[in-house]
Amino acid sequence: MVANYPGLHVEECDGTDPLASYAVLKSAAEYCRARKGPALVHAHVTRPYSHSLSDDEKLYKTARQIEEDAHRDPIPKFGLFLVRERIVEEKELEKLEADVDHEIREATDKALRAEPPLKECLLVNVYSPDVDATSPRFEAVPQFSGEPRTMVECVSATLADEMARDERVVVFGQDVADNSHEDDLKHVKGKGGVFKATVDLQRRFGSARVFNAPIAEACIVGSAIGMAARGLKPVAEIQFFDYIWPAMMQLRNELPVIRGVRTARSRRQR
Repeated sequence: MVANYPGLHVEECDGTDPLASYAVLKSAAEYCRARKGPALVHAHVTRPYSHSLSDDEKLYKTARQIEEDAHRDPIPKFGLFLVRERIVEEKELEKLEADVDHEIREATDKALRAEPPLKECLLVNVYSPDVDATSPRFEAVPQFSGEPRTMVECVSATLADEMARDERVVVFGQDVADNSHEDDLKHVKGKGGVFKATVDLQRRFGSARVFNAPIAEACIVGSAIGMAARGLKPVAEIQFFDYIWPAMMQLRNELPVIRGVRTARSRRQR
């Protein structure tokens, strides 16, 4: 699919062979570190079982295919290599496998015997134990002044105020910068987003704090979650709401299960 990508160095290997995989990855890394361009390793692997409990691979794989895949299982395959090369004795390998099986069974039994968590601890490390975000302390009475503005103008002004006030605020997303090439800013008017909500922010605060992102919504939202977890204040823009759905996995499956993340800065502030 990417064979015709300009300047892309592609190498293939048997992904079930650890030594072959290591050699190819080392070669690809050396290619990149020599500044020759990007590299892609295409490793051929197997799927050692059905896709899910509702899937039966026997419906679309022949018995011969399943047997051939089983012979390519990297764990017994590499174990056999170690024995043949006399790196380990067969009994040592058997003991190692038995020890791992025992450790897994012991951990499983311990987990099954454990008492279920109390419902009272459900919100521990989810909300602050000593700051009530719904308290009157955070109430604010709006102070209207100046001429009426459009929603976009208010968004732009708010972003500018917050970026000037807090250096941790960063803005990124699809086409939010005035120009991807900072040196060209003096020659162009600048884009600043399809709705102009971020116009001139790159000029004011620099490309390290206002920058364009790939057209990859899950990447944008996932990066924003990671930034926020480390103490930044990311403002991530998805250009049109219709495109938010690829990022929903990040919002529903990743963000909600992050518990008790604190940075050194947040601890000092408390």
